[in-house]
Amino acid sequence: MIRRTRCWLLLGILGGLLVVACTPVKKPAEAVASPSCPNGADERQIAPAVHETVYLAFDRSTSYPVQTREQAQGVAANLIADLVRPGPGGVVYISLIGRNSYDPANILEPIVISPTVPPTYSAPPKAPSNPLDRRAGDRYAEARNAWCSEIAERNATYDAALVAVREQANSGAERLRTFKVAHEPASDFGGLMARAAEKFANAPAGGRKTLFIASDMEPYDGQAIALSDLPPLTGVRVMISWHCVTAAICRDLQAAWNQRFAAAGARVQWFTPGEPISHVFD
Repeated sequence: MIRRTRCWLLLGILGGLLVVACTPVKKPAEAVASPSCPNGADERQIAPAVHETVYLAFDRSTSYPVQTREQAQGVAANLIADLVRPGPGGVVYISLIGRNSYDPANILEPIVISPTVPPTYSAPPKAPSNPLDRRAGDRYAEARNAWCSEIAERNATYDAALVAVREQANSGAERLRTFKVAHEPASDFGGLMARAAEKFANAPAGGRKTLFIASDMEPYDGQAIALSDLPPLTGVRVMISWHCVTAAICRDLQAAWNQRFAAAGARVQWFTPGEPISHVFD
């Protein structure tokens, strides 16, 4: 009797072990890795920008060499390309310094830099609190992929708009680069300054204002102006592509114009024609 009991006990133990061994064991859910957005779907990092009002003026008088003026046109054309960036855009006015700065023949078509509005994005989905919850992980991955697709679509729309603005600006820059004009025996600086001041006065508040002048800065033929004749140019940055060949005359002329611009509230930078300029609108 005892033997039979022991046998049944052993058989029971062996059967239990077989059941345990053959029962499938459930594996714990694997941690859900955060999926990354595909290439090109990263959020744009946009630096703040301001509206740019730029006035370009090129001397067409007989005292300013044609080759020197055309060099300055090339430098200015390169600056126009730098204006294309995310932000409120701007406008570039272009005129010639001749007998009458208000003569329509001395006023070129302005170049408008259209605003480009940076994309905005919805908030990213939240990762599941339990990384071992497979269903929550699947839902998160689906939401994350949808969010990445939204970013990619908005970035593509924005990039296309920026390309269109760049093409528009490049077209205007090329017109300026290849523009030809005959000499006039006069330099109407008074008219130039008055017209530039009008444009700056009507520019959006908080924007940046730049006056680029390519000239020998010598008014003549009855166009000489007194030191007090400049209109207000408060906050305007003046960049002068200067052609001057006689040291004594150059020194006095530069000092006189520095005094004029300081009295008008502007700051001045002088440089030689053809000298490359960069980071003007950074």
